[in-house]
Amino acid sequence: MGQAPRTFKVGLSRHISAASRWFTSDVMPATLAAWRMNPSEFSRTSKARLPLREIAIKLEQAIPKGYLSVQHEDGYRSVWIFLKPGRDYDLLKGYHQAKSWPGAVATPHGWFWSLPHENFERAAKFLKFFGPFSRVTIRWHGADEYVLLDLGDFWNKQRRFNAVTKLWINLENIPVLRESWVELHARLSEIDIADDFPLGSIPRPEESGHVEFDLTILQDLRSLASDGESVRNWLEKQDAATIRQQAIDLVTGELHGHLRHLARWRPSAGTVRPSFDLTLVPDNLWSALWYLFALDSQLGVGWRICPNHQKLFYPPRKDRFYCTTEEQQRQSKLAWWERHKEAELQKRRAARRGTGIPRRKGATKR
Repeated sequence: MGQAPRTFKVGLSRHISAASRWFTSDVMPATLAAWRMNPSEFSRTSKARLPLREIAIKLEQAIPKGYLSVQHEDGYRSVWIFLKPGRDYDLLKGYHQAKSWPGAVATPHGWFWSLPHENFERAAKFLKFFGPFSRVTIRWHGADEYVLLDLGDFWNKQRRFNAVTKLWINLENIPVLRESWVELHARLSEIDIADDFPLGSIPRPEESGHVEFDLTILQDLRSLASDGESVRNWLEKQDAATIRQQAIDLVTGELHGHLRHLARWRPSAGTVRPSFDLTLVPDNLWSALWYLFALDSQLGVGWRICPNHQKLFYPPRKDRFYCTTEEQQRQSKLAWWERHKEAELQKRRAARRGTGIPRRKGATKR
């Protein structure tokens, strides 16, 4: 996809304040070495069940090796990664540059979406370019500074982001949209704890708890058993308009929930009596990913998933559904043939009869 239109760039530049700070982070070499030696230590991770301060006594041994792992009785483990804070970077500038890549994976939110689940080495590259979600750092022995990453929480957030945005991506294809609801249902428990409010709700302002949106599809899915086939059968009975509208409502609710703290007012510069401009400022990388996804939707055709390669890409036009021109042309020819096959075959038979071309040996009359 080419560069974003100028009007879009100008409007977007008013949104993110220059004061917003994102920083990269480096996974320690010892952490990557441990992952390569024993990947199972970093798989089947769950969101941390104990505050880190309760096991701070183990930090002396954990920091040199770059991570702390706690095994749980149910087979899952909580893993904290100790990252070294890196350079500051301009998220907006990187987003503009990445828009020229049709694969979409160069954008922060596209890269995060495309990460192979629980592939820690690929996650380390993402962190090197875009940093962690949290800005909370700790100092060790008064000098070295580290950023903490809850690995289970990182993958839960990816599940939530992917499951919700997939609904939006597949709005035009009802059979695939139904399957996206099935996938979301299968991971509801991890998705719900990826933030401080469950899917389909928003935190109460200045109160504890949350308020649920009126999403009947999601509410009914929660009451269904975990068996995937029964969920599919139930979804097949729901009409297409309801399936699509509930998906839109769920995406809308997620944007409200994750971006509720964005609005800031700032005075214009260089005037004695300044005006005040409304500025949208994501306060961490997690909210920024949702923000960039919402901005993409304003461009008309946002993300699509290539049916052949399952790659995320920005289509250059509304009728592009495959990630390369060659794939699109091949599929267009196949689709044309399926529509005109019978007529073309009849023409060929008629031409053979008219020219007296003999049938091949062993061929039978139709």
